[in-house]
Amino acid sequence: MKKKRLLIALCIAAGIATGLAFKFQQTQGQKKRGQQPAQSIPDYEVYHQLFHHHVSMKKKATDLETW
Repeated sequence: MKKKRLLIALCIAAGIATGLAFKFQQTQGQKKRGQQPAQSIPDYEVYHQLFHHHVSMKKKATDLETW
């Protein structure tokens, strides 16, 4: 009987904690809506980083092959 009460108490505590977590998450989401949306990165910057990484990896591969 004592184990049943303990199990019920733990389930109630977990339910309350879950409810509070969802409430806190909704509150945070509402605060973010008031802020301005983040600006996206221009395509040319994305491609610049991509190709720079590609060239540096090719150079590293060539250096390793010559060993």
